[in-house]
Amino acid sequence: VLFLATGAEEVGLAGMIYFLKKYKKELPKKETYIINIDNVGSGGIKYITEEGMLGKFRASSELLSLAESVAKSMNIEVGARPYRTMPTDATACLARGYKAMSIMAFADGAIPNWHWSTDVYENVSEENLKKASGFVLEIVRGLSSQSYLNSQ
Repeated sequence: VLFLATGAEEVGLAGMIYFLKKYKKELPKKETYIINIDNVGSGGIKYITEEGMLGKFRASSELLSLAESVAKSMNIEVGARPYRTMPTDATACLARGYKAMSIMAFADGAIPNWHWSTDVYENVSEENLKKASGFVLEIVRGLSSQSYLNSQ
């Protein structure tokens, strides 16, 4: 498990693209799963089924299946939805053939406080962060279980 905080997302996903290029040999596409956590500070948590502005990139079927299963088993309100507004770091991964999926949060169909003066620490929900991180942790646990990997 590797945790990565990329930079330069807003200028064309430069941080993620650089990372994928630099570590291409260490990240075999058949064995690498990428979960992008983006804008989960407030709103309803969603796992993204497809993304991309011009081209449409479907999230990894394994990750989607596992996300659905984890949401049910945790008995939490986490849903599925497409995101076509802007590219994310996962878009760069999906476009290059990696198994990826984004986790994001929305209110009234949009990312709350996104690039507004209200995008401040005081408007970040600790409960939302706990919910998103717990959800992602259970997906990672599911990926690491032999029974899940052997069934794919």
